[in-house]
Amino acid sequence: MKRARWTAENGAAEAEAATHTRAGRKPVLPRGRNRIARGAGGHAQTKAREIESAEGKQTFEIQRAQMEAERVRDSDTQNNKTRYEDFNARLAQEAG
Repeated sequence: MKRARWTAENGAAEAEAATHTRAGRKPVLPRGRNRIARGAGGHAQTKAREIESAEGKQTFEIQRAQMEAERVRDSDTQNNKTRYEDFNARLAQEAG
């Protein structure tokens, strides 16, 4: 039953394609076009997901690097304050 319907549909599509070809137009096979469109859409969605995943990983790495830089900066600032206070204390001892 399915085979007969498939054969009838394909026969009609082939006849239509032959008519279009004779008229100087490209043959259009609706089933094939639909199948290609579905396949291309799935591929585009897959690529979009891959791109979003890569962007997410890069964003995470950048944020982690920024947090590390802030931590180092805060630590260095605290160390510099301590050294400055020690310097001022030694300077006061030498002057006094």
